[in-house]
Amino acid sequence: MHNFKIALLVLLGGAIGSLSRYYLSEACYVHWGRHFPSGTLCVNLIGAFVMGVLWSKFSSHLTVRAFWMIGMLGGFTTFSTFSLDALLLLQHDRMIASIIYILASTLGSMIMVYLGYKIC
Repeated sequence: MHNFKIALLVLLGGAIGSLSRYYLSEACYVHWGRHFPSGTLCVNLIGAFVMGVLWSKFSSHLTVRAFWMIGMLGGFTTFSTFSLDALLLLQHDRMIASIIYILASTLGSMIMVYLGYKIC
């Protein structure tokens, strides 16, 4: 029964995370436009920050990790979409934009994880 509870927490968190990703991404695109993958970048940076906060406080709590870190943030963050966005920028001969996007996403996410961890 314990595994079922954990699986249910991951499932529920993933559904909420996926919907949250959709709405936040759309809000970013409305605000900044679709000429740059700002929605994916916002989601990844926020997700990285929250991951750092949660890891610093709840790394040993299986139910918190299952719902928030595996489910919610797993459904929320979009690294596969990040990879596709970077490739699409390259395919549209936007190499500088692609490089900026890759660096901002990877370095920004690492900084946000660290900041999230350190503030707690």
